[in-house]
Amino acid sequence: MFALWADDEVPVSRISRHAVGRFPDGVLLRPEVPLRIIGPDGAETLLALVDTGADATVLPKWTQEAIGAAIDETQPSIISGIAGQELEVVPGNVELMLEQAGQVFRWTTRVDFAPDEGLVDAAAILGHAGCLRYFRASFDGYDRELELVPTPNFPGTVTTAK
Repeated sequence: MFALWADDEVPVSRISRHAVGRFPDGVLLRPEVPLRIIGPDGAETLLALVDTGADATVLPKWTQEAIGAAIDETQPSIISGIAGQELEVVPGNVELMLEQAGQVFRWTTRVDFAPDEGLVDAAAILGHAGCLRYFRASFDGYDRELELVPTPNFPGTVTTAK
């Protein structure tokens, strides 16, 4: 399980000034997890928001450039968020890795890359396509834990962390 505690080990998102009335202590615990993105030229680790309402897995363009992931600029598409903000993305293939409770989940998948300035609230978004379609996700707000369990259609490997 991923612990979502407000301490030095697990990052916590400060909320915007618009939500202060809903969160008097000024802290909103979001289900963000460390995500390793692997490509032919290297790897990067960044925080990713686990978003069960997101259709796609979206990564910032700088990660594509840093790891050398191949993209298909002939296949751009438009995605939109809850407020209708539209963002042009391009698809690419990467290897993703998550580590949770002594297990490492690793799989190759298609993701969308967005302009860096387009991802305001999260460095990356783990949505259904590319990620959550392969997991059962459980968020326990009381205990501040997120659990991801691979489903039978998980296309990668599950190993024990070293």
